[in-house]
Amino acid sequence: MIEIPTYPARPVNGGKLELASPKRGKWLSEAKWNGWRAVVHNPTGRMWNRHGKPLSIAREFVPALEILKGCDMEWLDVEALERRHDIGRGTLIVLDVIIPDVAYEIRKGMALKFFTEAPFDPAGIKNDSVYSSGYTDDAEGLYGRLMRHAGFFEGIVMKRSESTYPFQLRSDAKETTNWVKHRFI
Repeated sequence: MIEIPTYPARPVNGGKLELASPKRGKWLSEAKWNGWRAVVHNPTGRMWNRHGKPLSIAREFVPALEILKGCDMEWLDVEALERRHDIGRGTLIVLDVIIPDVAYEIRKGMALKFFTEAPFDPAGIKNDSVYSSGYTDDAEGLYGRLMRHAGFFEGIVMKRSESTYPFQLRSDAKETTNWVKHRFI
């Protein structure tokens, strides 16, 4: 039986970006999607929610899970788009590749090698698809672009470029200070 290796990593709440203190070091930013966080075991197509329980709506993602099988990554941290809005139903956004001791920027490059970068305009998101969430070093620019589509996007998540994936099964509420979310509201 396959068991989840970690809860999906949780960023700390950084508040509104325009009120946040500058961050030291190299940080990269990606969209904070309005969906369900999940961990996918790619070889089996099994999905778990952020609490480490089987994802109850996994059947909604069968076409996307079939697309995922085209890559050689075993564990993926994804955002599952379904039911919160009518855009991208059944679509998975690959947020991260769950592997130990590899920097975020390298893991993101691995995901972008296999999957098209998700567009920042929700109208370009197709149903039953797989995209990789892109990243940028321009947090303010990304935040402003995504704010025009608030509701579909919730804000941004900033991650230290050299941060490794924070493996842990102690608590689904444990946050990592190497990742910071900045919501619009």
